[in-house]
Order: sequence, then structure tokens, then C-alpha cells
Amino acid sequence: SIKLIICYIYSYYRQTFFLFFFLSFLFVFFFFFKQKTAYEIYQCDWSSDVCSSDLDRGITQRSVALWGLMYDIQEARLIFAIRDGDGHVVGIRGRHRALGATYAKYRSYTELSPSGKDPKHYGIWFGMHFPLKKKALVLVEGELDAILVKQSKAASNVWSAMGAGISPAQIDRLKSLRVPIILFFDNDTAGDLANKGLIKELRGLMPLYRVSNYFGYKDPADLVTAKKAREALCTARLVF
Repeated sequence: SIKLIICYIYSYYRQTFFLFFFLSFLFVFFFFFKQKTAYEIYQCDWSSDVCSSDLDRGITQRSVALWGLMYDIQEARLIFAIRDGDGHVVGIRGRHRALGATYAKYRSYTELSPSGKDPKHYGIWFGMHFPLKKKALVLVEGELDAILVKQSKAASNVWSAMGAGISPAQIDRLKSLRVPIILFFDNDTAGDLANKGLIKELRGLMPLYRVSNYFGYKDPADLVTAKKAREALCTARLVF
């Protein structure tokens, strides 16, 4: 009968409406709110006051503000906000104050990421949110290296790979650039492998240089502390 048909249609659309409403609610909750709060780092047990031991490394208060550095109180880590080219926070990494059995030296807070992946996976370099000036781009290994080299004014354009392991997406990012690149990774086996890997991938795409003299120091941060970073960069030799 007509009445039965009307009841059936009403019941069908009522179920469809509630299903649509429920799915819309889930989408808004898990996407909008998750995205909005994923990197709300002030909600963590972190302080905006960087530990004095990190300031002793030579980081100035201006650099703390410029890079948005914070401090993980629970794990005693200097916190780096990783940003994309538009300045959006896409990752969080921390550097422990001292090596020990409890915590690893570096940690990516991937649990705060909606994707659960390290920003390196998407071709992100630490420091790439600063506009590139018409000068060579210096590539370093650690975040602290990038901060101190830029702070010392030994170089204007400095990106950190956030470790010696460089992802394919990070390499693709470099291949899209047309600026001279200076390789300034750590003066050790891992840094040497990173340099060689990048030389293999980038050779012939842009002027490519490699720092040849570290004056006995391990990394760019140590060279900045010794006031020899600029001198070391002057030893960069063109890679053929």
C-alpha cells in the first residue's frame, strides 16, 4: 500500500541521514581537530625556556626566538620545530642534552604527527622555511649545526638534513634547486657517506662544493664554537 511505501522511504532516508551525520562527525573530529592540535606543542610538558646548558653551547636568545626553540622537561631535550617551505610546523625533533642509557641522543616525535612519519619522508630540511638568498646553500647534518652556522653569519642559507641519513624525497628537493650547494656534513664516517651520496645524486645539476678542512673539529657546531666556521667554509672545493 501507499502508506507502507511511505514508511519504507522514510525509514530508508532516516537511516541514510543518520549514517551521513555520523560519518561527517567522525571526519570533522579525526581530521579537523587532529590537524589543528597535532603540533600544539605548548600543550606538552615543555618549556619555552631553553636549558642553560644549551645556551652555553653558544645559542643566543635571538636564535631561540628565531627558530622557535623549546625544551622537553620530561626527557631533557632541546626541541626543534620542523617547518616546511611555507613556515608550517610539520614535525618535532629533540636533541638530548647528554648521551646516556635512558634516552637516545635524537628523537623524532612522530606520535605528534597526523601521518606518523618523519618529516624527512616528505623532503623536509630543517631551516628551509627561511627565504633563500642569492648565495650558496650550505647543507649540514644536525639542527644545532644549522642554528649555530646561521647565527655566526658564516653562511646565510643553511639547511640541516636532520641526521646523516638522507631520504630520497630530500634529494629530490635539492634537485629542484638551481643554487650552488656546499656540503658541510660532520667530519666522520657517517658525514663522509652523506657527502658521497649527495655528490653522486647532484653532480652536474648545480655548482657543488665540499668543505675540505675541518681543522681537527668534528662538526660545524664545534667549528662555530672555535670561531673557525667561516674559515672552514672557505676551504670548500668544487666537485667535478
